[in-house]
Amino acid sequence: MEKEDIVAARNKYLRYIQKNRESSNPRPEVYLDETWINQNQCVERCWTVNDGSAGPKLKSGRGARFIIVHAGGRQGFIPGALLMFRSKSGAKGDYHDSMDHERFKAWFKEQLLQNIQGGC
Repeated sequence: MEKEDIVAARNKYLRYIQKNRESSNPRPEVYLDETWINQNQCVERCWTVNDGSAGPKLKSGRGARFIIVHAGGRQGFIPGALLMFRSKSGAKGDYHDSMDHERFKAWFKEQLLQNIQGGC
């Protein structure tokens, strides 16, 4: 069972989206996400050369961790909104020590809002 407040919040959000889309001057809908990837991460099976001259040199997942934040809308990714940086060394199991609220606010104000155009 879902909590009533979660259901109410989702319904409110969906009504807001519908109202915006039906508006004579709708605001752009922008979706954002953040994730991380390890420097040498690769799929379980990838192309290699038998002599070892090409292909992964380290075990998958070894190496530095990079944080990726981006946003997009109807027209695709927002130019200039990509944030990618090397995670702090010694970061714990996830990336939240590196992607904190201060860094997120700075990205939101300086990269995302500055680059959103009406046609997202």
